[in-house]
Amino acid sequence: MEQKKIISKGVEEFEGYGADPVPEEGQSLDWSDRLFLDVSEDTRKPSLWPENPSSLRDAVEEYSAKMREATNLISKAIAKSLDLEENCFLNQFDGSGYIIILQDDVERLQVHHDGKWFTISTISHALLVLMGDQMDIMTNGIFKSPVHRVLANSKRERISVAMFYTPEPNKEIGPEQSLVNEEQPRYYADTHWKYYQRGMRAIHVAKDITVVARLLESRALNKIKPIDAN
Repeated sequence: MEQKKIISKGVEEFEGYGADPVPEEGQSLDWSDRLFLDVSEDTRKPSLWPENPSSLRDAVEEYSAKMREATNLISKAIAKSLDLEENCFLNQFDGSGYIIILQDDVERLQVHHDGKWFTISTISHALLVLMGDQMDIMTNGIFKSPVHRVLANSKRERISVAMFYTPEPNKEIGPEQSLVNEEQPRYYADTHWKYYQRGMRAIHVAKDITVVARLLESRALNKIKPIDAN
């Protein structure tokens, strides 16, 4: 318990030990404990890294390096599948936009699709890759970022290791220009990662801006009457 207190995170901080923040008033607190570590050499906070076990730091550094290699391969594969130059996303966004999850055998992770929740089966020694909102935006909605959740289990603990790869705070994110055309109109406006970090989910901000812009354009061209909000 003393060790947890030492490495606990502040109210407005992501890094450290503690539960996830509650973004909306009235929302239930997640039933989970989480140790969030920034593994970047430039921004990490060594004081928040547990000293026990002593092998943790070396293990995390080695694991994060391997996961970086994996995200590079994924970025190239996605680019090729869209007939883009393989380093397209790497050159612009440094392989960001993924969540790579190493799970145990407790199947409690679910994704939402067509109004239903589906449980994700676990595969021993396999990694689960989820597209992030950033990749959804960069591919102009072709690769979707799934809404997901983890159900509590009163009988067994669920342990997982999740690696988040995100852009720099001031990095502007927008659809790859070659993926915007008449058949696939621009679905998202450009946005900044810092808005996402502040709780304004980038995917929602981008969608809302684009919807408003299209509505205003439609009104101007067709001279339609304003929509009654009531």
